Amino acid sequence: MIKEELKPENELLEATLKNKFLEVSFINYGARITSIKMPDKNGNIHNIVLTAEETNNFKNIETNLSNNVKENYNAQNLKGWTKDRSFTNAICGPLAGRYLIDGEIILHGGKEALSDVYWELSKHEDSVTFKHKNFKVIYTLKNNELIVSYEAATEFVNLTQHAYFNLSGTGEKIESHILQLPSSAYWELDKNSLPTQLINFDDYTEVKNDYTNENLNKEETSDANHRAWDFRKPRNLSFGIDNPFILEESELILSHPNGRMLTIKTDQPAVVVYTGNNMPEEVRHTAVCLETQYVPNDLEKAKVKKGESYKQETIFKFDILN
Repeated sequence: MIKEELKPENELLEATLKNKFLEVSFINYGARITSIKMPDKNGNIHNIVLTAEETNNFKNIETNLSNNVKENYNAQNLKGWTKDRSFTNAICGPLAGRYLIDGEIILHGGKEALSDVYWELSKHEDSVTFKHKNFKVIYTLKNNELIVSYEAATEFVNLTQHAYFNLSGTGEKIESHILQLPSSAYWELDKNSLPTQLINFDDYTEVKNDYTNENLNKEETSDANHRAWDFRKPRNLSFGIDNPFILEESELILSHPNGRMLTIKTDQPAVVVYTGNNMPEEVRHTAVCLETQYVPNDLEKAKVKKGESYKQETIFKFDILN
């Protein structure tokens, strides 16, 4: 097995895994994915994770990257859309999601965010390993699957991969995507986007099929509209979602009319579905994140038992439907 050891000191490094079906590229800044290239049912190959290249509009992209990074890689591919969205396609943690800690709301790790640091990178024939302090993430490409394995030795941890998916490959709005999610309940959020109330879909009978209000996850949500997010049967995505859903089975499916289908298999109890509500207007709602993790702001779940270490695995399986 070919192995290349790379130990950077604030040096930007890139690695690519490729087989007959998929080509996946990574960088060590945030241990993030920069592209996933796959064909559709007509053989057209596109990158299906969102980057600023898709918009052809870089002037609004803010970054605090070093000059070294800017010179060696397009900065827009690293930092995402704005400073508060710096975790685009990156590993989020140590505590993914929003947490209220000592009166302060911490998003995706705050100042200690794993998305904003350089990781050590080891490239193997079919995998890429990233290490940073007590954290390790391994991406393995096996046929049509990208397997993401996480390990950590720390007191509190909740890791996820924050990839922005658009299976069209052309940057169109995500309302054309179809989501199937084995969840009968989701967490409603307060004005600070912290989970406050568990909403069970079976408690509501009325469904508003054209529910696309991008503020629907706030306090304006009406009881009659709760089931608009009931994806137990496949339905088109709505805008405005940024909520944790409780998983009752280990698989969820995202598909597109062009034949691309993404199946996510996880050992985590929840998935945060985010439809790009806070992105700049020109790219708003052009991608969806499916972040498998614990429910955010639950420190009890995120606490690692003494003498144990944190391990979890999520598999992204890519298929083509005719």
